[in-house]
Amino acid sequence: MPPPWPLTRTSRFAPGRYVCGDHRATGSVQGALASGARAARELLAGHAAGRPAGPGDARRS
Repeated sequence: MPPPWPLTRTSRFAPGRYVCGDHRATGSVQGALASGARAARELLAGHAAGRPAGPGDARRS
């Protein structure tokens, strides 16, 4: 990973689409875990705020 690298990139990619992985944080297992946790927090925050579901959101059964 050549510097500089933004360590706080949002996981919201587009309306209803979230992305996570070590490529969104640092190239490591810790980076992947941190990115996944950030994506989950952003997804839950959007759900709590009442954002409409987009085509990439998980379907409810």
